[in-house]
Amino acid sequence: MAASNVYSSSGGSGLPVLEMIDITSQVDGTTTTFTIKSHKRNSLIVIWNGLIQLSEDITIVSSTQFSTSFIPREGEALSVIIQPL
Repeated sequence: MAASNVYSSSGGSGLPVLEMIDITSQVDGTTTTFTIKSHKRNSLIVIWNGLIQLSEDITIVSSTQFSTSFIPREGEALSVIIQPL
């Protein structure tokens, strides 16, 4: 039996539906606050250059924004994994 794809809109039986979003287009070398789609509380995972960031490096501003304690430089990758509302 194959595992369900938890990154798709269908999810799996009893598994939360997760969505990975590439927000690299918002990286400009000065921005530390980023905008994403609304997500369930405590479901945000930030990935910077392939590394999951610690919660102490991320501040939730609102259900659609977060800020980082670091400044991603142009050319660096930034993405998030969320559980959409």
